[in-house]
Amino acid sequence: MSDPTNPGPRRAVSRRAVLLGGAAALGASTLGGTSLASALSSPGAGLGRRIADPFTLGVASGDPLADGVVLWTRLAPEPTAEDGTGGMPDKVVEVQWEVAEDEAFSRIVQSGEQDAAPDLGHSVHVELEGLKPGAEYFYRFRAEGSISPVGRTRTAPAPGTMGELTMCFASCAHFGEGYFTAYRRMAEDEPGLILHLGDYQYEYAAKDSDVRKVLGPETRTLANYRQRHGQYKTDPDLQLAHSVAPWLVVWDDHEIENNWADETPEKPDDGFLDRRKAAMQAYYENMPLRSGSKPNGIDTQLYRRYQWGALANFHMLDTRQYRSDQARRRRAVRLLGPRGPEPLADRCRAGEVAHRRVQRHQRPLGRAGPAGLLLQDRPDARCRKGLQHGRLGRLRRQPRPDRRGDGREQGAQRRRADR
Repeated sequence: MSDPTNPGPRRAVSRRAVLLGGAAALGASTLGGTSLASALSSPGAGLGRRIADPFTLGVASGDPLADGVVLWTRLAPEPTAEDGTGGMPDKVVEVQWEVAEDEAFSRIVQSGEQDAAPDLGHSVHVELEGLKPGAEYFYRFRAEGSISPVGRTRTAPAPGTMGELTMCFASCAHFGEGYFTAYRRMAEDEPGLILHLGDYQYEYAAKDSDVRKVLGPETRTLANYRQRHGQYKTDPDLQLAHSVAPWLVVWDDHEIENNWADETPEKPDDGFLDRRKAAMQAYYENMPLRSGSKPNGIDTQLYRRYQWGALANFHMLDTRQYRSDQARRRRAVRLLGPRGPEPLADRCRAGEVAHRRVQRHQRPLGRAGPAGLLLQDRPDARCRKGLQHGRLGRLRRQPRPDRRGDGREQGAQRRRADR
C-alpha cells in the first residue's frame, strides 16, 4: 500500500500542458513538499463534512502592475445553483494560495491565506505585491481539501521600459448564441494580457433559437446574476483564457441590462436600482478586480488606468454609470460624466503618451471588430478635439464591400491602402 504522506517523485510538468488544459489534471503528484501538499496530507485534512470540488469556476488573474497582480477564484461546488450560493454552506471558508516562478511549484515566492465569505459569494481576490516586473508566475489555491487548477499570470514591465506585448481582446459573449471557441484560440496564443471590453455575459432568459441552454430567468436579483456568471464560467474555453494571462475588464450594458444609462433603465422600472446593485456585486465577485472596484451600494469605481511599461497605457473607461440617457435625435451624448474626458485631455496636452495610447470606448472598429479599443499613435490636438465633444475619437471606417459582388476588389484596395 502506498504511503499517503509521501507523494513520491514529482512528475515532470509540461508548461504548455499547464497553459492549455493540463493544469486541472496534474493532481497532487506535482505538489512535492509544498505547504499545500503538507496541508492535504496532514492528519485530519479534509475530514468531516467535506464539500465537493469547490473550484468548478476555475482561476483567474487581473489588473497587473509592475510589482503585483490580482489572483481570483470563487468557491462553487454547484456553480449554477438557483439560489446563487454555488452550493456553498453559509460560513466563512479559509482559502490558501501559492505563487511560484515555475509551473511545478519548486520555486515558491509567496503564499498565504484568505477568507472566502458568503456575503461576497465565497469569492477570493488576492492582491499580490513585491513581485518582479515583467515576470511570469504560476499560482493555485486550496480549500476544503481540494486543489485548484494552476493559473499563469505575469506582471507589467517596469515603468519606462519597452518590450513587446501579445494582447488579445474580446467583448459581447452570449452563452446561448454560440460556443466560446475564440477564448481557446486566444489562450493558445499565450498572450501577455487579455482585455474584456464589455458584455461579458447577457441578462436575457433562454430563447428557442439558442444553441446552448441559458439557465434561469432574465437576471434581476443577486442570485440570478451569480447563477448566470457561474454558468458562463463553467465553459472550459473561457476558463482556459482566464487561466493563461491577466485580464483587464470593464462592463458595457448587458452585465446589468440592455441600454441602461446611469440610473435610467431601458424601460421604466421601479426596481432598477436594486437590479443595478445586485449586478454590480455579482460582477465584482466574479472578476479579478482590486478592492478599489468593490461596489458601494449602486456605485462601483470601475474606470482605471494601467501602464504596460512605456509601451502602452490602458484607459479602462466606464461609459455606463455616468452617461446621459439614450439620445434620440440629439447629437450631444455624455458618456463619461460632466468632467469625465478632462483627465484624458490633460494627459494628451502633457504629451504623456510617447508611443501608443489604448482606450476602451464604444465606437466600432470597422466592419470586422466589436466596439471597444482605440489606438492613437499621436496624442495631439485631434485627441483633444474629440474629447471636448464627449467622444473618444474615431477610427477610419473601412468601406463596405459592394453587396452586388463578392467584395474582393474592395478588399484588395483596402490592403493596398494599408500598405
